[in-house]
Amino acid sequence: MIALAGGVMSAVAMALCGVLGWAASRAGSLQSPVLARTLADLMFAAGGPAHVVAFGLLLAGVAVPALLVRLVPTGFAWSGIVLAAVAVLGTFALLDDSLGIVLPIARFGGLIWLIAASVLLPRERPRRNRPQPMGPPGAEPVRSVKGFLAAGGWRPRIR
Repeated sequence: MIALAGGVMSAVAMALCGVLGWAASRAGSLQSPVLARTLADLMFAAGGPAHVVAFGLLLAGVAVPALLVRLVPTGFAWSGIVLAAVAVLGTFALLDDSLGIVLPIARFGGLIWLIAASVLLPRERPRRNRPQPMGPPGAEPVRSVKGFLAAGGWRPRIR
């Protein structure tokens, strides 16, 4: 759920950046330097820190469960968590321009990490508790309720 929220927020931030870029390209905004500067700042905020922080939430939403369930190697999962932490530090790029270097590190490093995770994650997870077959011991497992009823249901043994 956390990965889904991070992915949606990241996509919305990038879409907002695109819409603001479109608005900034309109001829009316070029006549007002204050409006042009405001749109440029909003584009940076949406496409930079807002996108990267939400992307960090996506990374954490994939890396933490992968670490806890051991779906990927431990070092790889920790590298995803570190990239997510770097992405959260991208918020401070709004306060100081020198911290803007964390934005491309988190964005491109995280993208590479997600591609690698998509290769390493298993297609299926083995079940820990298999469902017990219905019916008497040694009987064929019934695949559906309809099949169970068609087979006459389960009758207890009377001794």
